[in-house]
Amino acid sequence: MIVGLFRILLIFLVVYYLLKFLSYLFKPSGSNYNSGRENMNKSSKKEGEVTIDYLPESEKKVQKDKGDYVDYEEVSFKKKGNTD
Repeated sequence: MIVGLFRILLIFLVVYYLLKFLSYLFKPSGSNYNSGRENMNKSSKKEGEVTIDYLPESEKKVQKDKGDYVDYEEVSFKKKGNTD
């Protein structure tokens, strides 16, 4: 029973270190991969300084001389047989 437990733990350790080694081999090169993230974390702002990174969309105002104007006329429907 104890031998089986040690065997399972040994298998888990071997698989763990094998996956860790394979991830090290297939990881992108260190200088290019980490440089973007390090630049994002480093900034020239002082601690406590607040910045806003987006501008809200401005409302689109239609000029009076532009756009479509639809002229309409009210039409009254008369039923047949109505003498009004």
